[in-house]
Amino acid sequence: MSAIIWLGIAFFFGTLAKIIKLPPLIGYLAAGFLLPVIGFDDRDALNQFADLGVTLLLFTIGLKLKVSNLLKVPIWATGLGHMALITVAMSGLIFLLSATGLSHLSGLDLKAIVLIGFALSFSSTVFVVKVLEEKGAMNSFYGTLAVGILIIQDGAAVIYLAASTGEVPSPWALALLVGLYPIYLLMKKFLNFIQQGELLLLFGLLIALGGAVLFDSFGIKGDLGALILGIMLAKHKYATNLAKELFNFKDLFLVGFFLSIGLNGLPDSNIIIIAIILSLVLPLKAGLFFLLLTKFRVTSRTAILSSALLFNYSEFGLIVAKVGVDTQVLSPEWLTIIALSLAISFLYASPISANTEKLIAFTISKAKKFESKIRLPEETIIDPGDVNIIIIGLGRLGTGAYDEFVSQGVDKIVGFDNDSSVVKRHLKNNRHAILANSVDPDFWERFCINHPSIYMVLLSMPQTSNNLFAAQQLRSNKFSGKIFATVKYKEDEQLLKENGVDYIFNFYTSAGAGFASESLSVFPKKEGSMELCAENII
Repeated sequence: MSAIIWLGIAFFFGTLAKIIKLPPLIGYLAAGFLLPVIGFDDRDALNQFADLGVTLLLFTIGLKLKVSNLLKVPIWATGLGHMALITVAMSGLIFLLSATGLSHLSGLDLKAIVLIGFALSFSSTVFVVKVLEEKGAMNSFYGTLAVGILIIQDGAAVIYLAASTGEVPSPWALALLVGLYPIYLLMKKFLNFIQQGELLLLFGLLIALGGAVLFDSFGIKGDLGALILGIMLAKHKYATNLAKELFNFKDLFLVGFFLSIGLNGLPDSNIIIIAIILSLVLPLKAGLFFLLLTKFRVTSRTAILSSALLFNYSEFGLIVAKVGVDTQVLSPEWLTIIALSLAISFLYASPISANTEKLIAFTISKAKKFESKIRLPEETIIDPGDVNIIIIGLGRLGTGAYDEFVSQGVDKIVGFDNDSSVVKRHLKNNRHAILANSVDPDFWERFCINHPSIYMVLLSMPQTSNNLFAAQQLRSNKFSGKIFATVKYKEDEQLLKENGVDYIFNFYTSAGAGFASESLSVFPKKEGSMELCAENII
């Protein structure tokens, strides 16, 4: 019965937040403050849900972690540098505020002050991922930068969580590390078998929660175990499927975490004042992200987009603060202060993230002064040169089209693909190929599509949504040539035509027609054969 009460209240306030175009997390925090007022205080149930939410959050982060991305200088240097500078700056601010005499600030020792600064150095993974998914920009370069920085931050938080228990790991902990390899082989085998469907969700829950229990039994923080097992599966071809299955399910348990914060009581006037003051520092966070990113050769436009995403405080800050409360470094009121600061930061970040193009138009002239003269490879201008035909998507169909053009004497062709191994293979086979991500809005900002020699673009990506996006970008960039696109389903053809595609190649219909044509060429139809067949059937 109690679960129905808090789920209902959370749903109501989350819906209210969504109606006014705010993240539902703000509604969950508000619901949490209300629960004690109406006499609900089932801390045990909510804490269990909260712990499950944090464990699943770390596991899904591990599934998305690509170590090669984290090794890029703009990501690790910005992530670590920003965290260090903001921790120092926020610690200094808290120290100065402690002299004001406001309650909850007096009596803080150095350890508590640094912990608060550290908690406020994070940006929200949940917020950023949701914004990127809504914009369809998960594969954009600015999105990759933002998510990479978040993973660096989250990794620092996990290290803190692992060290915060104060427990000495079991002498058998080394044996656990050795035993992870056979566990990995077993997980891999099961994932290859399951691939997708309802079993995938149960498999993910079993691995995440089982890994946490396993590491706990060896005196190692269980959340760290969930993260490590997620990282081990990150390169698996079905890891994306697993992450998608768990993502929304994880959010359900995180609701319990945000509700549990409110059980510490309604904020008093001093808590509100402190939270407002802390929220005023958010432009400093965003500005520092911008300066560091441009310092590491990111263009001003990309730096603005990434900084706008990271303009907030984080649920991980709450998790860090909760550990501080559990270890008695912080008083419980600081959970409420940071929760309120988080909610205010979302109030700021939501309209900023929704209006980034207006923000860029307003600031770009001044922002360009901070750009490096040397661009990153991911941000160089893409000029295909003197070509007539562009093929976007060099899979089997795109490659077949490329070779057919060459056989017909057309040699001014270039192919784009977002897989570096595919591009290398085509270059090795003497095809003109360029590494590019056509579902990245930044790609179209750098692509010289209006080169006078280009008169045809073929969109041969496997997903219709990607072909649709590319067609929209081509037309919005005033491309006047012909656009051809592949499609699998008849119902998608009209949508592509409405968005500027001139000719549609239905993969299944055309393949079927070709199959029949080839069959007839080998075994031509004989006169009277159909009549004979009909007589036999009768």
